[in-house]
Amino acid sequence: MLKVLILQDDPIAAVLLQEAIEAAGHAVAGWAMNAEDAVALTATHRPDLLIIDTDLDAFDASTESVLEIGRKADAQIVFLTNGDERVREALATLQPVAILDLPWREESLRTALDRADSARPSQV
Repeated sequence: MLKVLILQDDPIAAVLLQEAIEAAGHAVAGWAMNAEDAVALTATHRPDLLIIDTDLDAFDASTESVLEIGRKADAQIVFLTNGDERVREALATLQPVAILDLPWREESLRTALDRADSARPSQV
């Protein structure tokens, strides 16, 4: 079971993500509406996976924030994006588990969750 942190500024979208994650058998550690809150929650909850909506008003895929979040969490990342090929190429440099198109589809999210869970070091 993964512990997931959601970075999403739309409360309805965050709830839908949470429901899909929990239906897949994983736990949601929380959700943040901006990168600064995500950094704080990451330090507190130590998630296994971050799901980051790159279309946040306050988010810029080229900023240091997402790298800082990943370093602090030592977590895998799934990006949700409407971005063009240039944005996708920038996101790919961070080696995410997946880059999913918005609106995301439940089967794509489940595949990304399964991939993240199987790539996680074994828990003893």
